[in-house]
Order: sequence, then C-alpha cells, then structure tokens
Amino acid sequence: MAIAHLIHAPIGAIEHADALLEVAFLMGAVDGHLADEELALFAELVATVRGRAVTKQETDELMGRFILTSHTTILKDRLGALAKVLPPSLRETAFKVAVGLSHVDEETTAEEDELVGLLAVALDLRDRAETLADEARQAAGAD
Repeated sequence: MAIAHLIHAPIGAIEHADALLEVAFLMGAVDGHLADEELALFAELVATVRGRAVTKQETDELMGRFILTSHTTILKDRLGALAKVLPPSLRETAFKVAVGLSHVDEETTAEEDELVGLLAVALDLRDRAETLADEARQAAGAD
C-alpha cells in the first residue's frame, strides 16, 4: 500500500517506531473500530517500520498494548506524550501515515477530523497540516 511508502524505513529506534505506529493506530481507531482495510494497512506499517516480516501475533500484541493505553489515558495527553518521543524528523511522517490510515477505509468521521487537528497541534505542524493531509489522502487513494 502506498501509505507505507511514506515511511523511510526501517526505523531503528524502537521507541520512535512504536510512537509512530501508536499515532497511526489512534487515528484509525478513534471512531471505535478498525475496518479490515485499516487492520491490513496497520500490519503492513508494523512490518515496514520494523524492516522485516512480522507475525499476526506481534501485530496483535502491539495493538493490544495501544488499546490498553488508549483506554487509560486522555487522548490529547497521549498525543502530547507521543509527540515528545517522536524526533522532529519523524513528525511529518507520523502525521501523514496517521491521516492516510484514517482514509484507507474511504470513510471520514468527525472523530478523525478532530484528531487530525489535535495531532497537528501536538506535533507542532499546524502551518503544514493541510498540505501534509492532502499528501496523505493522495497516498491513501493510490492504495
């Protein structure tokens, strides 16, 4: 899928890779579910950032960890914490991957739109958010 091509991979630092993946997961799951297309793309993203094939069990364990965190943390606070982990060189990528993941199911929700705004603020990308979102939508459309 073209969204995975937005990532210059593999991402060597596991904490950076996991932060990017969690941002993408949160965007995809913000509406309460992950569509089959989103699940498939998420698994591809995990393999891309790891730079190797990953098992379904590895992907499921990662998603389980992200689900647990999302149920115990205020979303805005979690985005802020993830932004602190992501180096500046990965922030635009994380934003585009997250927005792209949210569009791969061809449904846009109010929750996703709100999260795009929160993510742009958390990652300090307000000035470029619209351009980056357009790039992500184009990549999602190419899938």
